[in-house]
Amino acid sequence: DAVRAAQLFSTDTITPGQTLQLQFKYSVKNLEMATVINKAPYFKGDTLIIPVDSVKTRPHAAASELMNKIPGIDADAGGNISVNGKKVDEITVNGQSLFGGNAKATLEAIKSNMIQQLEIVEKENSNGQTRAYMNLKLKKNRDNGWYGNAEIQGGNERTHKADLRINHISPGRFVNIFVNSNNLNEKALSEQN
Repeated sequence: DAVRAAQLFSTDTITPGQTLQLQFKYSVKNLEMATVINKAPYFKGDTLIIPVDSVKTRPHAAASELMNKIPGIDADAGGNISVNGKKVDEITVNGQSLFGGNAKATLEAIKSNMIQQLEIVEKENSNGQTRAYMNLKLKKNRDNGWYGNAEIQGGNERTHKADLRINHISPGRFVNIFVNSNNLNEKALSEQN
């Protein structure tokens, strides 16, 4: 090992310009079994599965930031999502519709580090139209518990804004508590949220 060999010699024992010759012996080890983990998108039946648990985002980033780091997926500030240019009509979390199906609110409430994979499927509705659906499959250690964030801002002329969002998620249940206080004449929740 080069690191171990280099540690045996300090700069005191080698003079400048002196040549150091090292001989390394190698050994071969046969593995009895190797496991290959697929991180590339794949199809399972008619559903496109995109593993995302290794995609790096900022700590506590919203799910929309994660979406924009995946080639072919776009998520805008209004909660509109497209996959390879096709609009996603509905977004769910572990198969559950949150916030009455509001994609923007869902993408803000779910943090990127909670998501294990995206599941995208196209289905034909009763009118014969093809619609795209996206399910955010949460990591096993993130699909049950409390999480949230708080933000406080102050400005000149005694302006202030404070936001607090606490979420509880468990199988079959999602509770979102949202508190806002400001003197900026901003609405805490819009129709879109």
